[in-house]
Amino acid sequence: DDNALVAHVRLPSSDLKVCRWGWNNRPLRLPSIFVGHQVLAYYCVIEEIRWSRYDNRFSFYLNVRGEMDLRRPESSAIFLIQEDGTKRQLHLSTSWHSELSSERPGHYKGRLDIDIDGSDLWSHGKFVFQYAANADDYIPVELFAIGRDHHPNLRSVFGLDQLKPEFANGNEYYCMSRSPEEERQLWESVVPARVLDRRRGERDAWWVESRDSSPVPTF
Repeated sequence: DDNALVAHVRLPSSDLKVCRWGWNNRPLRLPSIFVGHQVLAYYCVIEEIRWSRYDNRFSFYLNVRGEMDLRRPESSAIFLIQEDGTKRQLHLSTSWHSELSSERPGHYKGRLDIDIDGSDLWSHGKFVFQYAANADDYIPVELFAIGRDHHPNLRSVFGLDQLKPEFANGNEYYCMSRSPEEERQLWESVVPARVLDRRRGERDAWWVESRDSSPVPTF
């Protein structure tokens, strides 16, 4: 349908895209605020990706956990690695829409909108996502590839001919709210148990419980 302006890819739990901090689970000489920790751990799980053809916007539904100094999502970015190996950042601007009623250190959950130049949508190469890209210490995760031997264009990536947006009262919504048990199961598939179960106190615990989540408008 040429009139379809919004498409989305909801990632199955067996194929979650996870952007990991490059020094995860390695013995480090840690600052004093982390005394007693064996290792540090930071993970960004991409649960869904949406693309708006109308305004050249990608929306990433992120569930991010880490230590008390976890960086905010706004500095994340999309990069294009072209067929000749050249890497360049694509985004023009970002905005964060939290799904939590109140954010606590060590946990972010919601939608990250990244606007890019429309001309970049025709580029060939690998599109990758990097969390907190300013520091360049998270390992980029490949989103998709466009070009020879890959998808011919974004319409193919997002399956615009098959996927239709769901509307409620004229607005599209998506919510990542889960029960505490479901949230825990998600992270058990991503994070080593020794990190997940680390709990010596509110300040030192890696795991913090989610505050109430509510649906947020998509575009």
